[in-house]
Formats: sequence, C-alpha cells, structure tokens
Amino acid sequence: MNPGLIISVHPLISRLTLLLVLSGILLQGSHCAGGGKKDRSDLVRPASLSLYPDEDPEGDRTGVYYDKEKLKVALAHSHEPEEIQEIHNQLMQFDNWMERTARIYGISTVTVAIVNDQNVLYQRGVHANLHRKYPVVSFTKPFTAVAILQLAERRRLDLDAPVNTYVPNSVYYHPRWDQVTVRHLLTHTSGVTEGGARIAPPGTMFAYSNNGYRLLGRVVLAVSGLPVHRYFQEFIVRPMNMKHTDSGYKTDGAAGMWTSTTDLRKFLIMHLARGSFEGKSIIKESSYNQMFGTPAARPNCEFVEYRGVAWRIWSARGKPLLVNHAALWYGMGGTMQWYPEYNLGWIFMSNPQSHNHPAFRAFYLQMRARLNNLAVTIGHIKDNPNYIRPCYYQTVTW
Repeated sequence: MNPGLIISVHPLISRLTLLLVLSGILLQGSHCAGGGKKDRSDLVRPASLSLYPDEDPEGDRTGVYYDKEKLKVALAHSHEPEEIQEIHNQLMQFDNWMERTARIYGISTVTVAIVNDQNVLYQRGVHANLHRKYPVVSFTKPFTAVAILQLAERRRLDLDAPVNTYVPNSVYYHPRWDQVTVRHLLTHTSGVTEGGARIAPPGTMFAYSNNGYRLLGRVVLAVSGLPVHRYFQEFIVRPMNMKHTDSGYKTDGAAGMWTSTTDLRKFLIMHLARGSFEGKSIIKESSYNQMFGTPAARPNCEFVEYRGVAWRIWSARGKPLLVNHAALWYGMGGTMQWYPEYNLGWIFMSNPQSHNHPAFRAFYLQMRARLNNLAVTIGHIKDNPNYIRPCYYQTVTW
C-alpha cells in the first residue's frame, strides 16, 4: 500500500473515531437522562433481548433475565440471607463491569452462565441472545472425550489399547502410534507433537495435540460406524436436549462444534452431577472418575496442575480444586470451568476478532479472575485460584 495514502486518510479516520465516541457518550447520556428508568438491582435485562428474536423460536425466555428471587431460592439451603445479598451485589458489579468493559475493548458479543448443582444462578448476554451459537473450537474436545468414554463403557474399545488397533487401514495409521494408547491421546500424552515429531515416550509428557483428538474422532467412526458429528448428536446432544448445538461434517474430534451458553451449561451441569443429566446417565460415574487421573510422582507442592482426560486440572492437597478447558481462536474466546468439590461452575464465551489481540487478552484474563472471585464467594471455596501458582507436572499415570 502507498504510505502516502495512509497518511492522507489518517485524519479522516481520527475524525470518524471521535464522532463515534461522542455519539456513544450522547446516546448513553440520553438513556441516563430519561425519567422513570427502572431499578436494575433485582432484574437485569441483557442488551440483546430484542436483537436476536429469531434465535428463540419457542418463546423460551429462561435465563434471559437474572432474577434475585430465584437466586435466593437456589441458595437458601446453603447461605445466610446476608451472604445471598452480598452475592447479589457482586453479581450486579460484575454485570456492570462486563457490559462496560466489553464495549471499551471492542468485544462484539459476550455470554456468561454460572451454575450451582442443577441451578442456573446467573446468565447474561451482552449484545447476544443466550441461545446464540458460537464456533467453540476446542470445547469440542471434551465432547470427544465423553464419546470415547461411552464407547469404552459399551466395551467397543479399550482405553489402554494402542490406537492403531482401531485405525489399522486408515490414512491415519502410522508406526509412530504403535505404542500410543487411546488414553494417551485423551490426555495429550502421546509424546508426538503437532508436526509429527516424537519428543518423549508415550505417557511421560504432556503436549497439547489437536491431531491426537482428530485421531480420536477417527476412532469413534471406526468403532461406532458413525462420523463423530453424528455420534455427538445421537448420544450426547439429543439425550441432553441441547437444541442450539450443531456439529456438522467438518467436526473432526478436535474442533468444529457450534453451541450456545444455554446448551453448554447443560454439558457443565452433567459433569457437576458426575455424569448424569435430568436422571439420564450420559457417562457412568466410574467413567467420570477416570477424567481426573493422578500425577505419577506428586511434587512436593500443595497445589499441582496436570492434564486429565481432555480437561486441565488443578489439585489442592491431593483433591481436584478446579477443572477447565479454554476455546481460543479467531472469532471465539472463552473458558469452561468447574469446581468438583463444590458443585459449582461457569461458562464464558465471546466473539473477538482475534484471540491474540492485546485488548481481548486483557478482557479474557479479567473475566476469568472476576468469575473466580464470584465462584469463591458463592461456593465458600477456601482456595482462591487467583492467588495460586500451582506446580506444573507433565507426567501422568493411571
């Protein structure tokens, strides 16, 4: 591009930017100046309520509002009234921060849900209906893990068998996988990098691998006869009544799903219930327990980070403190996190232009920190993750 052209249009861009900022201030002022504004302390209306009417064809408005009275009912058995009031106050502060900061950082849409046991304590969409579908990229991996665990329950595969057992004649077959088991792929401990280089013996080192989960998608096809996207629909999505989830033919085990906050919270609630959802077993409790594993040789640390089946795990004094998975790519930024000992979890999804942009990274880190603080207050969690620096341990055993 001609440098002179950039210089010549730069003042115009500056004037347009200033005009947009002033317009936003005036618009905000007009809302504030209007009389009779409703008190938002007990009822929060997402900014998007009228923006996406077509995304809610059934008229289901569950979760479109945050209701303080429902919060009281959900927490009445475990919290004193003054504690519930404090949680409410913190939720209002968080709500205002999220809407304001998303606008400042230029994040086009944000959705959040906080769940406790089977209750949805808080849901919010900023410029997005809560049924809005996001391209959730790596959130696909925990679904693939559930599919593999289901097939193991049905004795269709052995988690500790070499992966080549199930893909002997496919283009994915390679001698490097002879010593790599299905479980190694689930835990990203195959010892094979994304580029195919062997960096460690299988089972001895964590190295995040999209290709490993793509291969697990091929295993699902080989042993079930269904492509992974169809398997998801039949054995996970429909049984959990996830009406706003798509897994098309491009879903490959590592990425490709589209889903909403309202649906993803069901997936999270299933994990909080140790594998069941509304009385239906999605995975057995024994399979749920296999998600955690243990470090092979526990470091002399109070807090340890390691990789379980799909999920990143932080343990505190030998017990899981938190479990999470991130989804970061162009057009998608978010995290699912849950606290197994406290039956509590949260989901955050957003639609940045780039997950690598400094503004989004700042928003992302602040969002996680604030949601951690809310979880600590709601769950009476002893150890605030924001103040923990766990020992990172790469080796896992089973």
